[in-house]
Amino acid sequence: MSAELLASVAASLGLKQIESDGVACGLVDGFPTQLALTEGKSMRVLFRHAGEDNDIQLRAALAQSPEVKASGLKLALVALRCGTVTLLITDGFVRVPSQEVIILRMRAVLQVLAAVSTAPAPTCRLCGSESGAEPVLWDGIVDLVCPACIARVEEDAQ
Repeated sequence: MSAELLASVAASLGLKQIESDGVACGLVDGFPTQLALTEGKSMRVLFRHAGEDNDIQLRAALAQSPEVKASGLKLALVALRCGTVTLLITDGFVRVPSQEVIILRMRAVLQVLAAVSTAPAPTCRLCGSESGAEPVLWDGIVDLVCPACIARVEEDAQ
């Protein structure tokens, strides 16, 4: 899977490219979302949500969703863990999925996610402030952090 495809998918969803090596993040339908190229020929998509305790209910809803089935997403490629949904979109052995297929799979998962859980409150993960928390990569995973905390961490690092 190419960096060009990731950039195209990210742009169509309004995500910003963070690193030139294939990572993008932002909000999609209010859910912090991250796209990343893996070492293999696949893309990892991560969604954060507020329902940290409903992984079983979410798994069942994904299995029953006609949209997820129609998208061709294999549930074996979906991981649920403590407020994150991660799906692996792979090219398999035949061809790389098109941008449309990737977005279709993402939208199918988001539809189920919105029905079973909620998007996280737009507050800073570090200080709880409601002032301008925006999606950033924090310890390699998309999270909501306010500009003041970002500045404080950058200052401490120097």
